[in-house]
Amino acid sequence: MRVAPKGSPRRYALGGIQMAADDYEVEYHLTEEGWVKGSSWFFNQLQGEAVPRAKGTLETWLYHERQSSTYSRSDITWERTWRDPDADENHIKDLHRKFPKP
Repeated sequence: MRVAPKGSPRRYALGGIQMAADDYEVEYHLTEEGWVKGSSWFFNQLQGEAVPRAKGTLETWLYHERQSSTYSRSDITWERTWRDPDADENHIKDLHRKFPKP
């Protein structure tokens, strides 16, 4: 069996191509006021226009939801993709307690 490159929703199997049922990503930016939604992608295609990082962002996280088939549960992951190098780690922890992930 040949497998498509990582991140690709296509899977090559006997008899043809099997597509993931769902593959969705959203950026979220943590600010002093809470979470601000950023850019989003559906099957690696940008949805709408790219949203610039919010002013005053201390961290950027990527929410990724993928469902390999309509019969399977969704796999959900969160990954921190950026952190303000000047931000205080304890202050960021306080903001996470105050504003749980969306």
